[in-house]
Amino acid sequence: IQGMMPPAKRSHEQFDAGAKYHVAGDVGYVRYFTAFIYEFQFYRTMCLESGNYVPGDPKKPLHRCNFYGSIEAGDKLREMLQMGASRPWMEAMEKMTGQKKMSTKAIREYFEPLEMWLKKENKKSGVQVGWGPVNVDAVCQQASKKVPSTSGGPKSTLSAVLLFLISIAIFSH
Repeated sequence: IQGMMPPAKRSHEQFDAGAKYHVAGDVGYVRYFTAFIYEFQFYRTMCLESGNYVPGDPKKPLHRCNFYGSIEAGDKLREMLQMGASRPWMEAMEKMTGQKKMSTKAIREYFEPLEMWLKKENKKSGVQVGWGPVNVDAVCQQASKKVPSTSGGPKSTLSAVLLFLISIAIFSH
């Protein structure tokens, strides 16, 4: 599903050693993937709060926002963090972003200048982009044969996002 597959059909006994613990430890990767998207939702919100990002203003684009030192952005983060684990993660998400659901809008907006540049350069250079035909049903069927993961689900995803935001706050001072 992530655009990768083995060069030849193989069984579960043929294992490529995992480069990260979560691969070898059978920890679900989906929470890392979704946490990355949530990070951009949180980043966009903090940038809006700081006033260093204004949608549609070419002088204050999302990809150039720096909310370092913003009391408003810090207050927004603190407000969400004060909820702790006492509330469902979707309530914390809504408290922070105004949305209960994941949205790729922020990540798409952040990388839009790069995407436009790449499209222009690829067209200019005649570069063909894509994976080619992929049998999604076969990939999903192969994935469904695996043993169910012991991942922590959405709560763990939010924890990963919060850890990321806290690390930004600590290491940016």
